[in-house]
Amino acid sequence: MVACKMLFPRITPRRVALCLVVATAIAILYVWNPGAKKTRPLKRSFPQIIDETSTKHSPGGSKLLLGNCTGQPTHVLLTADSAMLGGMIAAVNSIHLNAKCPVKFHLVTTTDCAKHLRTWIQATSLSKIDYELLVFNKRLVTGMIKLRGGREELSRPIVYARFFVPTLLPDLQGRVVYVDSDVIVQGDIGELNKTRIRRGHAVAVSEDCNSVSKRFSHIQNNYQNYINFKNPSIKRLKMSPLACSFNPGVFAMDITTWKQTNMTLKIQHWLQLNTWQEVYGTGIAGGAAQPPMMIALYKRFSLLNPMWNVRHLGMRYKKMYSDQFISRAKLIHWDGPTKPWDGGAQFSKIWDKYYIPDPTGQFKVARRYGTV
Repeated sequence: MVACKMLFPRITPRRVALCLVVATAIAILYVWNPGAKKTRPLKRSFPQIIDETSTKHSPGGSKLLLGNCTGQPTHVLLTADSAMLGGMIAAVNSIHLNAKCPVKFHLVTTTDCAKHLRTWIQATSLSKIDYELLVFNKRLVTGMIKLRGGREELSRPIVYARFFVPTLLPDLQGRVVYVDSDVIVQGDIGELNKTRIRRGHAVAVSEDCNSVSKRFSHIQNNYQNYINFKNPSIKRLKMSPLACSFNPGVFAMDITTWKQTNMTLKIQHWLQLNTWQEVYGTGIAGGAAQPPMMIALYKRFSLLNPMWNVRHLGMRYKKMYSDQFISRAKLIHWDGPTKPWDGGAQFSKIWDKYYIPDPTGQFKVARRYGTV
């Protein structure tokens, strides 16, 4: 009313109404003006899977947008413990160097490796990448891992971190690409991210019965070689034992559909059940992380271009692919017991091109004439 008296010495009902309108307009402008008041930033609350040592890094020198880039980065998740850390470094470097658009890396490791990985990135050319370092809480799979056949290293908790993407990345919507740390990506990872995922499907994966794997693989390629079809719980699902299996080491995920279909919970169910019933792991192909994912996703997955997972390079067989074919592959995968850093693996020279030596000297690369 004081302001009204200053504007209008003689106050009338009409002038009072006009003052109220003006005051209301000024109040609205104040509320909506971003500079009118300071707000306190919201505190980010991390889930249990994120350790206090987690870090985020977004350098100013990240890759510039090119031709068909949308402005949103391709989100890529990799996991590794001390045995696979050098593999993660080479895989990340290959993705970074061959990507045509920005990439955001989500790197998941163990508590004892977090400092080592951070140093390896910050002290080398990878300091330019946009990344987030996460620590996997192994308690999420405590009591759920039972290895009945296959390689002992497949029982490490970090192998199962891929099933907890929504927990690892609670704020991420849309797509994320997962790749194992024993791969080299020779194509543009953005292309893999754009793979068509059918409605109702949570992931796109590469089947073992595709033309590439069927022709060159020495491994059986169907469900019966991984899963115990005599198990009562498996019988109730009425799955076909001849259904084509798939490789879980490379996939594009629709996070929203994964959440809506409770895929993590379903996989945890089969992991838990296998600890006290023989559900999988005793077949010809063995298996650890692969069978529960195959069961949960039975006939509910889309397909990747097979050139995005040219695999079996880590098997102990003679050379299966020609140099020309490997040069055209979008992603090559050393799944199996032989890794390119252990010596003796096929096409390890390609891996060497992308590997960045460990500045701390802890990770050793074995070669025929010594270690690197």
